Amino acid sequence: MPFYLGIDSGGTKTSVAVGNDDHLLAMVNEGGASPTRYDAPTVRKTLHAGIEAACYKAGISPTEIAYSCVGSAGMSVDSSRILVDTIVREIVGGQLVVIGDMMVAHEAAFFGAPGVVVIAGTGSIALGINERGEMARAGGWGPSISDEGSGTWIGRKAVAGLLRSIDAGDATVLANSIMEAWHVRTHEELVHKCNTANHNDFARLFPAVQTAAGEGDVIARDIMTQAGMELATLGKIVARRLWTRQQRVSVAMAGGIFHHSATIRQAFYHYTKAERAESQLRLTTIPPVLGALAMARRVARRSSDTQLRIKYEE
Repeated sequence: MPFYLGIDSGGTKTSVAVGNDDHLLAMVNEGGASPTRYDAPTVRKTLHAGIEAACYKAGISPTEIAYSCVGSAGMSVDSSRILVDTIVREIVGGQLVVIGDMMVAHEAAFFGAPGVVVIAGTGSIALGINERGEMARAGGWGPSISDEGSGTWIGRKAVAGLLRSIDAGDATVLANSIMEAWHVRTHEELVHKCNTANHNDFARLFPAVQTAAGEGDVIARDIMTQAGMELATLGKIVARRLWTRQQRVSVAMAGGIFHHSATIRQAFYHYTKAERAESQLRLTTIPPVLGALAMARRVARRSSDTQLRIKYEE
């Protein structure tokens, strides 16, 4: 019986799953390994550690893997896709497919059925596939210009709102939460951190913003609501391109931002329903890494079908 490997490589967390034809044998989590956010040595270290740990837990060697699927952000860029492909092939045997993280999230949410998945983690993106197999995406163009509603976007919005409140002389819960998260003690240190922080630093502020929102901070609460609306807008753009207004569309929410914030889920739900009342919405409970594992199994089936067809034609 062959063994399969699925990887969901994100900006904050990388999940690795190993299975056979019928069962999930092991699943582990490591740190972020997206090539859009980390250098090659970090991506290599994280991916190798995750693969080796999952295979060890499953009781097999990475070289015993027959089919693998890796989902990661930035795979539309050839250099990023080649980097991930090369790194995984260094320790894994068999056939390998490297695709965008949105594809494995869609698979986890719908398992081949039509629908729109909106992903919100360190970054954000929406992907839709309709009944005719047509695809459309929105967002996901990078943290400097896009990724609306993501952890990075929320962190940046929170810092901007906090600095505005400092200008106005207002005391906020958000100020204490962010300063604690960044380990700064004065406003001067905070401003210096803001102007030297990288995208991941802003993404790590999400728990602090969520805490402040839960304690009633108006700025934090408004940002979380706006994040839900921005994410719903991504889903709406995709739905409009693939379905008419009268058609019912299945929409799934995926990623850590949705999972951890009821406020964002509620805003997403209501803003989506305002345009498409018949939409079927759900927070997907299946980790995207299991979508990657399912796609590895699908690659195996297609390979087997091709081999049988060649044998028959001969």
